[in-house]
Amino acid sequence: EGRVREEGYCRLRVKTGNQQESREGAMEPRRPKALLIGESPQGSSNLAKRLQARGCECEFAVSSQEASSMLRAERFDLVLSPMRLRDGSLFSLISLLDRSGITLFFSYIVEDGCWWLPALRHGQNCFGSSALRPSQFIAALDEAIEEICFLAVMERNSLQSVAPRLRGSLTTLPSPWRESPSDGPEYVKGAGAVATKGGGTEGWVMTFQAGER
Repeated sequence: EGRVREEGYCRLRVKTGNQQESREGAMEPRRPKALLIGESPQGSSNLAKRLQARGCECEFAVSSQEASSMLRAERFDLVLSPMRLRDGSLFSLISLLDRSGITLFFSYIVEDGCWWLPALRHGQNCFGSSALRPSQFIAALDEAIEEICFLAVMERNSLQSVAPRLRGSLTTLPSPWRESPSDGPEYVKGAGAVATKGGGTEGWVMTFQAGER
């Protein structure tokens, strides 16, 4: 996999056709990924166990700065966070994650425990809706995970529907660039990509050919 310079062409190997390795695994929808924010991972251990039991991957952040960095660098589906940590408020997560597809809940400490405040639902601002007691939050959390898993299945099915389009003897795809041996990638006019099948079970080789400079 990757780009290979070869006389103005760039080849990209795409696994399709007769390659059977882990075919079933490749069809599995991705696991939901949750970010738990708090002063220490131990404080979120019960939530993490519940999420992992529902098939989620969990990561932890212990500061607002670390949380923001992770959210910019990685893909998450669910964020559970206090309203504030020692290094500052986390309320800005609403604007950071707006329209991101992420579901966000804030926890708010009260005398007899905590309330959970829905802030984003799949990237849509819902802050100001009714606060949830712990028992209500667990039900809302389970519902959120089910929705995330459903969307992951839809995403998987969408990707699978694209794969058969590569299964032909010749496929031409648009490409606005080529690999230049001397000075790196260049944008060109009239570039294109041709996918042809190699011998045996090699899969597909996609060749990008330059047009006019």
